[in-house]
Amino acid sequence: RGSQTLWQLHRFIGAVLFLPIAIVLITGTAIMYAAPVKSALIFLLPFTQSIETPVPPSIAADNWQQRLELAKQALPTAEARLLYLEDPRIRAKHANEWHPNGRNYIEFSETGAVSQVIDERETALGNQVSNMIYPTHVASVGGAFYLFIVLLSGLALIALPVSGLWFYIKRRQLKKT
Repeated sequence: RGSQTLWQLHRFIGAVLFLPIAIVLITGTAIMYAAPVKSALIFLLPFTQSIETPVPPSIAADNWQQRLELAKQALPTAEARLLYLEDPRIRAKHANEWHPNGRNYIEFSETGAVSQVIDERETALGNQVSNMIYPTHVASVGGAFYLFIVLLSGLALIALPVSGLWFYIKRRQLKKT
């Protein structure tokens, strides 16, 4: 009876959580091999969307408060999330982006002027899909329900090999008797 129950538990966990486990494993592998995955996605999905973005301001900023103001002018619909001090740039997030910190950058020259604005919405569709891998893996989208499913998937990744090995050992012991 114990072996039958263990086998049923093993199969139940595998069947019910197959899709979430597959998502966690695929996104985790894609994170490990981020550069080739991103290149492949950009090759397969090169389509871009034309977004009307304002012309970056040409004035220079002496301090970070002024740079934050310039970033607001350069990407008015994005919220500043991270400041990079060595490479003077600001990372920003649009409201509908999945990544917790966004993937938009406002870069500054040594004089403090805006040198480049990278709006993630204007990049190739493959790049946008690539930027969705990390938030899907860490369950920063989907709310509490998806977070709970990802948690169960992680526990299942521990329970499946343990229960499978346990069942295998029990079955071998029963065959010997």
